Amino acid sequence: MNNPITTNNQLPQSSFRNFLFIYKKEQLVGYLSFDKGQHQFVYDNHYLCQKEAKPVSLDLPLTEIVFMSERMFNVFEQVIPEGQDRKLLEKQAGSANDFDLLPLLNDIYGDLQFSKTALQFDEKADFFSFTDVKVEILGENDFPNVLNMELKIEDKILFPPNQNPLKSFRPSGLSGFQHKLSVVMANNSIRQPNKNEESHYFIKPYHPSRANPESEYYLPHLAINEHLFMSFAKNELGFDVPWNGIIKNPTDDEYHYIVKRYDRYKGYKFSYEEFASLVGLNSETKYQISSEQLFKTIKKYLTLKSERLILLKYYFYSMLIVHEDMHTKNLSVLTEDKTLFMSPLYDIATTAIYQGANYRETALLINGKNKNIRPQDFYVLVDLLEVNRKDFDKQVSKILLKYIYQLPKYFDKIETLPKIVFYERSRTHSPGRKPRLTKSISFAERFRRKHQARMKQLEKAGWYEFI
Repeated sequence: MNNPITTNNQLPQSSFRNFLFIYKKEQLVGYLSFDKGQHQFVYDNHYLCQKEAKPVSLDLPLTEIVFMSERMFNVFEQVIPEGQDRKLLEKQAGSANDFDLLPLLNDIYGDLQFSKTALQFDEKADFFSFTDVKVEILGENDFPNVLNMELKIEDKILFPPNQNPLKSFRPSGLSGFQHKLSVVMANNSIRQPNKNEESHYFIKPYHPSRANPESEYYLPHLAINEHLFMSFAKNELGFDVPWNGIIKNPTDDEYHYIVKRYDRYKGYKFSYEEFASLVGLNSETKYQISSEQLFKTIKKYLTLKSERLILLKYYFYSMLIVHEDMHTKNLSVLTEDKTLFMSPLYDIATTAIYQGANYRETALLINGKNKNIRPQDFYVLVDLLEVNRKDFDKQVSKILLKYIYQLPKYFDKIETLPKIVFYERSRTHSPGRKPRLTKSISFAERFRRKHQARMKQLEKAGWYEFI
């Protein structure tokens, strides 16, 4: 599970033959080398001498020794995209090696930056505490927040081809499997940023095959799905959630999802680290841990009990709505001085509405289970984090009441969006053959039916005792 990092106090940085300059908050912090299948990282001596120096990762403490690892250090790997965006990035780099991909990344999430050459920066940005400015950063949005703006991004960028690399593709350091692009919202339009222009938003374009009811990958209206459950968590549950909205694709009835970044404020970059990195996992191994193992390790970093309760609320909400893709890269922390805080919630949606889903309540096993999670199963995590059960019960009660009585109002609001249809399909069809479409219903009705079914499951599992 852990990244096999070793150390060597004999190898000076000057002996690195193939290396990258690593910057944190636009300040040189160290050097990353790759040679003969071995990654090496060492801090810059000048940086180590500074009183305000902070480690690039909690598993790479400030020291003069050289860190070595056969695979890329998790804190650096976490900014490399997955899926289609990684393939496009590899084509541009002419390499599939993580080391060669890092210097091509733009708009990296967090405060790290990678370069083959030394960089010069303007005057250092003022320091800001995320806690002090988070209300302004996260902003406000209602549901549905439909953006009446012009989308000035070409289709070949929104829906990149799988074969030929795009010269106009701007690789972003936004982790995750889904295709993402950094964007600028200005003058009533949404566009890609110009060179060296700061971006505070990114867009998740819908995937054409997931919008096609005859495709075996049919997962329609993902943008509306995520926008709904993010907005509900923000406005009804009081969770920290970034501003988000949707914009209609000009040529069909699908929508793209747009979300505000929470790692930037007036030029200042906030430090963040994914749970995967903290527990020694990466993009390939992000599911290879149980919830108990994850929480036992995370407890060492989340020293504030209030932050551990927030983690439990996020986790319970994910289980409640049946979000079976809550893995170790979908949770992260923000670092201020020596204290870690839970990052705002992101990448949350229900998978229960889609045919072909596994209907797992959790991606990571809870008390050995991923379905039919009962209160006594969840208490295992509550006790691991040393959170008072009564405090947890109180939060569960609030979330459940909102889920039962307020969430259906959000389904009703979907009816204000025209032509949002869900096609129900035959359950049995051979791979490679088109499924038989049985009937179409409104997307809102699909949500209502699954919500009713979920409430019966929750009552049977014993969760209604908290109401």
